[in-house]
Amino acid sequence: MSIRKIIIVFRKEMLDLFRDKRTIITSIVVPIVLYPVLMIGFSAVLSRQTTKLHEQEVLIYIVDNAQDEYSETAVEILEETPRIQFYQPTDHYTELFEQKVLQAIVTLESEEAADGYSFLKARITYSRVDERSEHAFNRINEALQKLETELIGRRLQEINISQDLLQVIEIESDDVATEQQTLGMILARILPYFLILVSISGASVAAVDLVAGEKERGTLETILVSAAQRNELVLGKFLAVISIALLTVLLNLMSIFFSFRHLISQAAVETTIDIPFGSLFLVLVLMVPMIIFFSAIVFSFSTYARNMKESYSYTQPLLIIAMILSFVSAVPAIETTFGMTLIPVINVSLMIKDIMLGDLNLFLFLSTLVSTCILVVLAISFSISLFHKEAILFRTTEDTPVKKGGKGGLNILTPGFAVLFFVVILLLFFYLGTKWQSQNAETGLIMTLVLLVLVPTLLLIKLGKLRLTDVLSLKPTKAINYITILLAALPVFFLTSLLSQIINLIYPYPADYLERLQQVLSFEGRSFLYILFVMAVLPGITEEVMFRGYFIKAFREKGVWFCIIASAILFAVLHLDMFRLIPVAVIGIWLGYIMIRTGNILIPIIAHTTNNVLAYSFFTYGEHIPGFQYLLQDDQFAWWTALPALVIFYFLWKIFDRQSKPFNP
Repeated sequence: MSIRKIIIVFRKEMLDLFRDKRTIITSIVVPIVLYPVLMIGFSAVLSRQTTKLHEQEVLIYIVDNAQDEYSETAVEILEETPRIQFYQPTDHYTELFEQKVLQAIVTLESEEAADGYSFLKARITYSRVDERSEHAFNRINEALQKLETELIGRRLQEINISQDLLQVIEIESDDVATEQQTLGMILARILPYFLILVSISGASVAAVDLVAGEKERGTLETILVSAAQRNELVLGKFLAVISIALLTVLLNLMSIFFSFRHLISQAAVETTIDIPFGSLFLVLVLMVPMIIFFSAIVFSFSTYARNMKESYSYTQPLLIIAMILSFVSAVPAIETTFGMTLIPVINVSLMIKDIMLGDLNLFLFLSTLVSTCILVVLAISFSISLFHKEAILFRTTEDTPVKKGGKGGLNILTPGFAVLFFVVILLLFFYLGTKWQSQNAETGLIMTLVLLVLVPTLLLIKLGKLRLTDVLSLKPTKAINYITILLAALPVFFLTSLLSQIINLIYPYPADYLERLQQVLSFEGRSFLYILFVMAVLPGITEEVMFRGYFIKAFREKGVWFCIIASAILFAVLHLDMFRLIPVAVIGIWLGYIMIRTGNILIPIIAHTTNNVLAYSFFTYGEHIPGFQYLLQDDQFAWWTALPALVIFYFLWKIFDRQSKPFNP
C-alpha cells in the first residue's frame, strides 16, 4: 500500500468536493453565518421584543362582586399600576377575552374566614400561552401581593401588633455559580446537539458524493481500474470525508467562539465572562474520534447505496437517532458515570457538558475517548470490508422484501421481509403486549406469546404457502445431543447470570425494575407445573418457532453467523428490556448455534425451556435447595462460579461438537 497514492486520491477527492457548491455551503458558509445570525441577530431581536412586551399596555376587565372596602382598594391599586388599562363595563367580557381583546379578567369575591375575619378572593383569568396575557397576570399578581402586605399591616396595627411579628424566617439566596459557569451551562445544553448535527451533516455531504455519487455518475468503475489499489482508494476517499467533517466542526467552534466574544464586547454591563477557549479545545479533542466514527458510518451507507438518493435515505435515521441521544446533555439529573461513557453519542454529549461546566473527570474523559476509539476501529474496518465486496459496490437490482415465492405465495424467507415482519411484531409488543401484561401479568404473558409470537409466525408460513417443515426443521439428531444440551443449560445459565451481574455493576438496576421483575415471576395460587408451563415451556416453544425457526431461515442466505447473530439480536430486542439485552442476546446466539449444528428445532426449544426452568427455580426456591447458599455471595452468584461453569460448558460443548454435523460458516 502506497502512502503517496493515498495522498493523490485524497487530493483529487478534496478538489472535486470543493468544486461542489453543496460542500461550500454546508461546510463553510453555514458555520460562518449560522452562529452570528443566531447569537447576535436573534439575541438582538429577542431583546427588542422583550423590551417591547414590557412597555406595552395590557387591557383587563374587573368583575367586582365584593363591593367592599378591600375590593375598592384593590381596584384603586390596579388603576395606579403602570401600563394597566381597564375596559369599559360590558356583559360580553368573556367573548372579548377569547378574542384576545382583553388580556386578563380579574374577579373579586368577598370571603369570610373561620375566625370571622373577611378577606378578598381575587381570581385572575389569563392564558399562559399568550405572552401578553401572561405578562398581564404577572403585573396584576405583583400589585395584589403588595396590597396584601399593606392590608395585613393595617389589620395588625388595629390590634396593636407589630408587623415584624410575622417575619419568622428570612431567606437569602447565595448563588455561588460564577458568570463563567452560567455561560458553560448554556453552552453545555446546546453545544453537543449542534456539534453532532454538523458532524453527521458534513460527513454525509462528502461521503454521499464520493461513493454513491460516483456510482450515479458512472465514474466509479474508472477509478477502480486505476493504478491505485482498493485499500488506497478507500483510505483516500475516507480521509477526504473525515477532513470535510473536521473542517465543518472546526468552523462551527470558531464561529461560536467569535460570536460569543462579539456579544461580550458589545455588552453594556461589566462582566467577568471570558470565552472558554481551553474548554472548546477539549471539546474538539473529544469530537475528533466521534467525527471519524460518524464518517465511517455514512461512508458505509454510501458504499452500500445504489445512488445518492438512497444514501441520503440511510443517513436520515442516523441523524435523527444521534440528535435524540445528544439531547441527554439537556436532561436534568443525568450524571456522567463509567457506564454512560460506554454508550455512543451519549458519552460524548455528557462529557461536553462536564467540560463546559468545569466538572471534568480525567478518568471518565479517557474512558469516553477509549470507548469511542474502539467503535472507530470497528466502523472503519466494516466500511473498508464493504468497499472490497463487488456484490455490494455494484448492486443494481432492486432488493424488495415482497416478492413472489413458490406456488404463488410470497417469498417470506428473505432478510428484507424478515425485518418488516419483526418491526410489525415489535410494534404489537409495545402497544398491545405491554398493555396486556400490565393489566394481568399471567394472562397478558400467555396472550402475548400465543397471539403475538406463535400465531403470526404460523400465519406467515401459511402466507408463503410453505410447509411447516420448510421453516421448522426437524432433522434427526443423536440422542446424546439432547442429554448434552440439557446438561449445558446449567453452566449457560450461570454464565449469563454472572454477565447480568457485571451489567448491574456498570448500569445498576433501578428498584422499581426489580419490583416489576418480581411481580412477573409471582403467580399466587398456581401449581408449580402450571407456572413452569407459562414461564418456561410456552416461551420455549413460541419464541423458538419464531426466532430459531423463521428468522434464522430468513437470514440464512447472508451466512451462518449472520443468521445466528441477527436472530439473537432480534430475540433480545423483542424482550423490551435494555438491562437484559446483552445476556438474552448471548443466550440467543447459543440457541441459534445449536439449531444450526443439529438442524432440529426441538434442541433449542429444550435448551430455552430448561434455561427458564432454572431461572424460575433458583429465583423462587433457591434458598430451599441444599448447598445453594454456598454458590451465593451478597444475594448473588459468587464470582468464582464462573470458572467451573466455563470448564463444564467447554467439556459439554466438545462432546456436542463431536456428535453434531460439521459447522460450515
